Amino acid sequence: MGASGPKVFLMVINKTKASVTFSLYLSETPFACGFVPGVNPLAPHARLALSIPEGCYYPFAMVNDPKKAATNGGPARCIHGDDKIELQIDYTNNTWLFP
Repeated sequence: MGASGPKVFLMVINKTKASVTFSLYLSETPFACGFVPGVNPLAPHARLALSIPEGCYYPFAMVNDPKKAATNGGPARCIHGDDKIELQIDYTNNTWLFP
């Protein structure tokens, strides 16, 4: 994924009791496309602040809990502008929160 073009702030929050391996895929834009690098793994209840290119993202998460393993794909969302957006990952889904 390229690093040019406008950026947005994203806070990724692990709401589980286990580490999470996740990916963010950016659909093609005039500036970039592909996977956001360097975001794994996310510790239990951890937060990760990212500055990423504007665009439409599809998240995928694997909850690495030996007692309650789970995978969550989607939903895709487009993020633009100066809003501080959150992506919360839990055992059953990924949730985008917009201000």
